Amino acid sequence: MWTIRKKFWNLFSIVKFRANKPRTIPPPPQTERTLVPISLGERYPSIPIQTIPVTGHVPPDESMRARLLFCKVQAWLYRRFPPTQPGLPPIDPDPFAALSQAYSRVNRGAFGHLCSPRSTPIPSISATLPWRDRTAAISSGLPAAAMSGLHHLEGYEHHAGLRMLGNRVQFEFDESDQRLHPVTIDCELGVCKPTDDN
Repeated sequence: MWTIRKKFWNLFSIVKFRANKPRTIPPPPQTERTLVPISLGERYPSIPIQTIPVTGHVPPDESMRARLLFCKVQAWLYRRFPPTQPGLPPIDPDPFAALSQAYSRVNRGAFGHLCSPRSTPIPSISATLPWRDRTAAISSGLPAAAMSGLHHLEGYEHHAGLRMLGNRVQFEFDESDQRLHPVTIDCELGVCKPTDDN
């Protein structure tokens, strides 16, 4: 069943990508009413997020009913035939093998080739850091240190009982095994190290 499910959603994403062509939007007419920003939670009450502004209405010349219907069909399919399935084997620890499995020949033919992490001077950076484009070199006493994190998400709302996403993880590059190893983690709970208990 997973083979059928995977092929279906791969084909679905390719069809959606190829059919989604850029659209030219003309200047708004003089009679169009002013766009008034409201919160995302006000526009969609089922999404309790008040800090993201959206427009209060969609201008008539930007309303695309066919695409809206397509999105509703997609949402229905997600519930009835989701692109996930329990009981599957874990993702391959080798990032290159996992990427080859997830991004197949059919995907490459439709979306193009991804940049291989092996093309970087230190391939372990791309393979190890979960937020590669958030990584920056820092000045510290550690040799070849790097900082990665989601500190730009500090202050965003989150459900009660969950922790804030904002955090910073400092890594140290090990010449012997050519990998990055976490040194400290600075998060809502404080600063900790991999060697700390719990």
